[in-house]
Amino acid sequence: MFKLRYILTTLAWSLYSISVISQPSDGEIDFDQKLGWEEIKKVAKKENKSIFVDVYATWCIPCKNMDRTVFLDSAVGAQMNAQFISVKMQLDTSARDDATVKARYADASLLTKDFRVKSVPTYLFFSPEGEVVHRGEGQLSTSRFLQLANQALNPDSQAYTVVRRYKHGTSHLSSVIRAAKLIGEDSLVLALTDTYLDNLDSSSFFDPSMLTFNLDLINHSNSRAFGYLFARPDKVDSLLGDMAVYDAASIIRKIIITEEVLPLYEQRKLSTSYSPKWRKLKRRIEMRFSREHANWVVRYSKIPWYQSEKNWSAYSTSVVEFVEAYKPDIEWFFLNNYCWEIFKRSNRKSELRKAISWQKALVDTLQNPNEFDTYANLLYKIGEIDSAINWQKKAIGLQKQLTARHGHKENPAFTENLDKMYRRIPTWPVD
Repeated sequence: MFKLRYILTTLAWSLYSISVISQPSDGEIDFDQKLGWEEIKKVAKKENKSIFVDVYATWCIPCKNMDRTVFLDSAVGAQMNAQFISVKMQLDTSARDDATVKARYADASLLTKDFRVKSVPTYLFFSPEGEVVHRGEGQLSTSRFLQLANQALNPDSQAYTVVRRYKHGTSHLSSVIRAAKLIGEDSLVLALTDTYLDNLDSSSFFDPSMLTFNLDLINHSNSRAFGYLFARPDKVDSLLGDMAVYDAASIIRKIIITEEVLPLYEQRKLSTSYSPKWRKLKRRIEMRFSREHANWVVRYSKIPWYQSEKNWSAYSTSVVEFVEAYKPDIEWFFLNNYCWEIFKRSNRKSELRKAISWQKALVDTLQNPNEFDTYANLLYKIGEIDSAINWQKKAIGLQKQLTARHGHKENPAFTENLDKMYRRIPTWPVD
């Protein structure tokens, strides 16, 4: 099947010893609270300890989750306190910042700029000499964080070290590409990818431990690796498994769109009257790849094209045609979105009724206020007002239940739409 698709807890700080650096605790990570960055590097060098920097932001939910789980774990605390001097650097600023955070504004700004921190949480690791050696990102499990910390202590797995070695001619290509991706050396990744992919044999490409890495690197159809993928999509899907975020068809079609469809937008920049010759495009894709891929790519590509042109009639028709052809493969979240787009953009009752039938299947199986809201609005647009009001009330009621149980934020549009229904005015955009 083709696949289309975090409370801040304040840490309990340990008291500083006479040496200023906090001593290892029996539990959580001891994050330094007093020293500036240059002082931390001096102490690290004196004590021969590596440095761990947790770059976070006050609004970051994954950062808060790490604070209240992984960073409080005794195993994590024991290892980190024994081998690292740990420090937090706040990416943003807020009115609640204490003196420690404020004193590190300049250091935090310098680190995030020098090491191109683009997301939080980001974890930076430095050698005792103060040289950056490794990094990681995102909310991690305890085991995964410990693995990352261990990698930061091993020169053979330190991302920055691997890249430095390559530049001196002493690293394996796949290790260099993996490390370069992690530290944001995008130009190096591009420079090495084709050479790496074109020198893979079949067994290396399909190696389960390397397959996802190999697939993520494929960016055009001329590489040997793409040939393996295209020839054996069944083997790729079997190795990836049902829980993978993508499958072979997803990767192939993304590349087809990159090579065959995106250039059409460049042509439109040259001539505003340009219109794609969809049949010709379909034949070309069919000749290069397959009829199945050609049909899917052309049907799918019409949707964003007509949306960008605000040709709502052709847009809604394209959405209907795509859903009709591939509905069994469309996940419920995307199906609800497609039905909502038909509601907003189509004035044809035949299209609206098709969307109603698809949405009815969703509301019969999913207790989700968004699905109820979409269904209610579709009914309202074709004139079934009483039924629409009933379903909109259900959407509001279910939303209140979820808010009471889980603290979900209520969508004010639900009650606004109900009011419009009572007043018999459009709930859809009126151009």
